Amino acid sequence: MTHLIRIAMLSKADARGGGASRVADDLYAGLADADDLAIDRFVGKLTPTPPPGYRPVVSRFPGLVAKLRRRAARRGWVDHTPYELPFLDPGIRSADIVHAHDISTVLAPRTLDHLAGGHRRVIWTLHDMSALTGGCLYPLGCSAWRTRCGACPMLGQWPLRVTRDRTGEMQERRLAVLSAGRVEIVTPSRWLARRVSERAPGAAVRVIPNGVALDIFRPDGSPPDVDGPPRMLFIANHIGDLRKGGPYVSEIRRHLARTGRRMELLLVGGGEDGARVETGPLTLSYLGRFDDRAGLAAAYRRAEALLLPTHADNFPLVMLEAMACGLPVFAFDTGGIGEAVDAEVGALVPPGEIVRLIDDYFAARAAGALPGLGHAARARVEAQYSMERFLAAHAALYREAGGPEPDPRS
Repeated sequence: MTHLIRIAMLSKADARGGGASRVADDLYAGLADADDLAIDRFVGKLTPTPPPGYRPVVSRFPGLVAKLRRRAARRGWVDHTPYELPFLDPGIRSADIVHAHDISTVLAPRTLDHLAGGHRRVIWTLHDMSALTGGCLYPLGCSAWRTRCGACPMLGQWPLRVTRDRTGEMQERRLAVLSAGRVEIVTPSRWLARRVSERAPGAAVRVIPNGVALDIFRPDGSPPDVDGPPRMLFIANHIGDLRKGGPYVSEIRRHLARTGRRMELLLVGGGEDGARVETGPLTLSYLGRFDDRAGLAAAYRRAEALLLPTHADNFPLVMLEAMACGLPVFAFDTGGIGEAVDAEVGALVPPGEIVRLIDDYFAARAAGALPGLGHAARARVEAQYSMERFLAAHAALYREAGGPEPDPRS
């Protein structure tokens, strides 16, 4: 008789909440037909029209938990005390495996540590660096996280919307959870796995790269428009998004003016849908946000290449999706991006060198190399980052961790 492994899949939101929640949704949907896996989906905040079967992480007294969290935040504590632990949905407590994804402002890391043990295993996929810091998703040039957080430059910004600096104590608690080894850690990139091992030597870490649905994100088969205008795609929450490189738009415009070039930048994310802004040699075309993946894939296919000048990232889905659509990727060498992007599929330059990145794109375009780079990008995703590989790796992980284990603290 097949042993049924019950899995509680947790994230901040559903697929509309960002890349990490989309990964959780991919696992929930992609493994739904596995005979030996039964996955329940839990989110921190339900939308007004949640997908069928989705349940809240906190099912009892959510107002009380929210009030306790707000009160703690006024004293500088964010995701520190596990207020939600007694009020979790019973389906989480009864699961064989709890798999958490983006938990900022939803769960305290200590909640995961409390859940680990007995019959239950806990897996935490890190989609950013918040488990290693005092709460920020990425340090953005701050090196304090390597020793002890403090005097945090990110106070006041989500998720650290506080005025008192408790980041040192919060970082200590997070690192203690990782180092204890009771919570299994998964990272999409080798880069983040190394960061975890540096700061939490006792952590149990494995790498499972993100996957992409190749049937949705695919080239459209039409020949490249060699006579059309140079056209790159840029994705950010808004045009001023510092982490994603939004402020470089002004520098790109100035560089185009100096070199006598013109270019169209297709913007996915914030901005007025359909707006088209001429700024001298640079045209900004706002495509808006896409909740449906087919629409997002169509947006990728409107461009010749992806521009990815991000200052901090892990292993972004937009990179893999663009490559799957046959787009070369021109990116800063940050986080785990260099594990998928190199000169065979685009260009990789040190962070900040936006002029060099734009010049690399124009050089490849002038040489007629963009189609070949795009074909190589698609082939790489097919070989290494397919959704099938991603799902199979997680299914193996769940089956490995699905049996009862003794609680090491008992």
